[in-house]
Amino acid sequence: MSTGGCTVSRLIRNVTMKEMVTLTKKEQRRLMVLNGVEMGRITTREASEVLGLSLRHVRRILAAYRREGAAALAHGNGGRKPHNALDDGLQRRVLELAQSTYAGCNTQHFTELLAQREGIAVSPDLIGVRLILLPLINTTHSAAQRSEPLCFSYRPPS
Repeated sequence: MSTGGCTVSRLIRNVTMKEMVTLTKKEQRRLMVLNGVEMGRITTREASEVLGLSLRHVRRILAAYRREGAAALAHGNGGRKPHNALDDGLQRRVLELAQSTYAGCNTQHFTELLAQREGIAVSPDLIGVRLILLPLINTTHSAAQRSEPLCFSYRPPS
């Protein structure tokens, strides 16, 4: 029995696979559109327009979907730890320093002090976004608005 160029047994094989695949909303949408192509409800050209992809790319992912099933649509890095993630011990140390020694510093100044004084090289984005230190680090007041100095002591030249 054939359905739009795809045998029913192939459709059943893809459905009954025991492998668990987690798809994002974007990948789920691609899956639904590709199922429409497989069932003959829409053409690959229409699928390319719906998905905002080139016709060649739709044909490529459709071929991968036919070979591997829904797993072909899942991003290859899904479930992996980011390459720039801090290990838990270092993350706790940075958080501890942000709350105590360098409390009140903005993200840029905090990262500079970490590099100079602690030997910890991290980007301001990593501090502000990934460690969610924004509530702990002062990012709203400029130096002119502060009544107390930042996180360093000024020693006049002798």
